[in-house]
Amino acid sequence: MRKQKMKILLTAIIFSFSSMLCAFADDASKEELIDRVSSLESEIGQLKAMISNMQTKQYRVEEKVEKIAANPVSKTAAITTGITSKHDVKLYGFLKLDATYDDSKTDDVDAARFAQSPSTSTNEEEFSMTARNSRIGLNYSGPQENDVKAVGNLEMDFYDTVSAHHSTQLRMRHAFVELQYPKWSVLAGQTGDVFAPLGPDTLNTNGYLFNGGNMGFRRAQIRLTNNFDINRDNKITTQLSLNRNGNLNDGPVLEGRTAYTFPFFGRKSTVGVEGLYGQDTSVDRVPYWAGGVDVSLALMDKVSLKGEFFRGANLNDFLAGIGQGINATTNDGIDTVGGWAQLSYKPWDKYCFNLGYGIDSPKKRDLNNGNRSKNEVVLASVMYSLMKDVKLGLEYSYFQTQYLNADEGKNNKITTSVIYSF
Repeated sequence: MRKQKMKILLTAIIFSFSSMLCAFADDASKEELIDRVSSLESEIGQLKAMISNMQTKQYRVEEKVEKIAANPVSKTAAITTGITSKHDVKLYGFLKLDATYDDSKTDDVDAARFAQSPSTSTNEEEFSMTARNSRIGLNYSGPQENDVKAVGNLEMDFYDTVSAHHSTQLRMRHAFVELQYPKWSVLAGQTGDVFAPLGPDTLNTNGYLFNGGNMGFRRAQIRLTNNFDINRDNKITTQLSLNRNGNLNDGPVLEGRTAYTFPFFGRKSTVGVEGLYGQDTSVDRVPYWAGGVDVSLALMDKVSLKGEFFRGANLNDFLAGIGQGINATTNDGIDTVGGWAQLSYKPWDKYCFNLGYGIDSPKKRDLNNGNRSKNEVVLASVMYSLMKDVKLGLEYSYFQTQYLNADEGKNNKITTSVIYSF
């Protein structure tokens, strides 16, 4: 179309010049006429060169457009967020403000895990407001060669317990690369434990029922995962990981898990069994070990149930035993048992209700006077979607922590949150 317009324009110009020649032919001498024709031929040549140059540029633009259409730029989504990468990258996270009221002392006002004993702490009321539970992350995807795809993740938050609350530093949560094959994958970096992979839905973001029945954390590891599809709806997943120990001089921690995924009430549900083993060489090579079960069930269309159960010893590095791993007097590992469960109900699109309970109960025979002997947590929350990606939350939680031969601690905690996810 553009080429035809150029030809018409050139024809019109030639016709106009021809008419001018005819008009001036009677008055112009032969020499003048020859000069004018030569001048016109030169101008026509220049016009042809200009048109040829424009056509060449047009062809180049069309070739670029065709290449872009055939191979879309993988980082387009990242460019819209101001992030550039040679691979696909997606920014995600949430901005979160928590306002909390406690009627007595806990171990951390912004991430409570157990109640303090009145025997060792004053039962003062506490009020806090913080944004350090906010989180930011990047998911990387690509490259892909044959049947192997590389993916990665980098995630951080601002839960810094050393700096001032109004000026916290970044804390690395996840940083790993994973090579994904059709039926198995290998992961290298820092991420969550294979053991106890679930977690409760709570506004207490970094409290998270840790030392209250929910064990497992994040650590550097090499992990192998294998997926075996029994049929379209049933699958078995096995995982084995070699992890860094909490103490630098200790050997690695070995973790494993096998999970069965199946349909239940028309939705996907999973049951897993797991174990871990390692040795703490800082004190007489005390072993730490644990066995556990995790369950995630879809009871019906709007109701779901999930939870975990464990038993083990010397598990303070895995956030169990209420923060107690080895008895300082006997140098023996502290045996503990615990777990948590949560029922979720979503009757409408904008509302979600949660009811949960957790317990961590070390054996009293392994403890000394003043040690924490049982920690129970009850929580109830409601989440309301104010608008897309913006939620308001209200949560009540009750902590009851028993101490060996000391007064038990009790705490009523109310948390309100504003969360903007992106």
